[in-house]
Amino acid sequence: MFRGAQRSVLVLALLGTWTWLAAAPARADRCAAALRRPVELAVSGPGFTIPDTWRRRGLRYGTRGLVRLVERVAKRMKKSFPGSTLHVADLSMPNGAKTAWHHTHQSGRDADLLFYAIGPDGQPAPPPADMVRYGVTGRGEDGLRRFDSARNWSLVRALITEPAARVEKIYVAPWLERRLIDFARSRKVNAGIIARAAKVMAPPGRTVPPHDDHFHVRIACPAGPPITAELGKRRRRR
Repeated sequence: MFRGAQRSVLVLALLGTWTWLAAAPARADRCAAALRRPVELAVSGPGFTIPDTWRRRGLRYGTRGLVRLVERVAKRMKKSFPGSTLHVADLSMPNGAKTAWHHTHQSGRDADLLFYAIGPDGQPAPPPADMVRYGVTGRGEDGLRRFDSARNWSLVRALITEPAARVEKIYVAPWLERRLIDFARSRKVNAGIIARAAKVMAPPGRTVPPHDDHFHVRIACPAGPPITAELGKRRRRR
């Protein structure tokens, strides 16, 4: 039998464990389930546009933080590179529904951004009808476009330094990540910013395409109380 003091300690321990378990689902994944408070990204705005291919899909909803991130980063890029346009592909459906194009993009924290590219004339390339893959040389598989290291690095830098939302991951093919990091080092960019970019950029995994045709940007869960009671619905990313 437990003595009085031992019984009190045991009760407190059990209460603490119960409290932790009760709160754990809310903490575990407050934004893993479907989007519940959608904010619509305009079809076009200062420095960005959603090309027709992705406009027709209707996946242009996200959390407030994600939408503000895209808008602000596009403005920064337009200011740094006059005449440049950020081509935005998919975010999420307004209700966070699963789609035929993605295993993720349901919580409003994911955005696909097409790479900035240079055309045969040396000018910014127009938006493609479909995503263009880029090899280790930086050449597009269409034979027309070239991966623009300068603008794509500036985009990564803007994403990881923009206070509108904290970028958790930027999924991109490893050979393109290396090009970007090498470019930044060649320009004597602050070592801390390069280290942050190297930490955030990552390959998407073995079971999905290598993301050699776009950046998949994912922001962190917003702070605050849970936005949904649904749990255990984390999907594999595209």
